[in-house]
Amino acid sequence: MTYEAILSENRLEDVVQSYYRMKRTGSLYRSTCPFCENEDLEGIKKSELESFFVNPRTQTWTCLLCWHAGSAVDFIRMIEPCSFKEAFKLLENRIKIRRKENGI
Repeated sequence: MTYEAILSENRLEDVVQSYYRMKRTGSLYRSTCPFCENEDLEGIKKSELESFFVNPRTQTWTCLLCWHAGSAVDFIRMIEPCSFKEAFKLLENRIKIRRKENGI
């Protein structure tokens, strides 16, 4: 499968929600950032702020505190951690599992 095909069949919000619970806020999803370190920011722990946003329209994510951002592949690479090729393979396997469950 091509890179574009893998990304088009793995909606970013579904990929992220398989790891973290997010809230829908208007057209975006938001959550605490899984990548922010547990440091204080004027008496507030970064890990308690909902600074992580997913945009379903552009299929991108970003954190407004640690400034990490990217696509579904980038998210998998950081959360697992793994190489680009391994992240690509994980997303491809998600498609195969979903197709098998749906009998396709």
